[in-house]
Amino acid sequence: MEIYLLSKWISMEEAMQLLRIKSKSTLQKLRDEQKIRFSTAL
Repeated sequence: MEIYLLSKWISMEEAMQLLRIKSKSTLQKLRDEQKIRFSTAL
């Protein structure tokens, strides 16, 4: 039996892959414009 732990959070790299963007500045722009929700690491 395999158990998979699903995290509610994804990494910056995973987010960029899912959004099909290559630039960290584009990701930041989406955050700044509140087009995506995000949380900072503790």
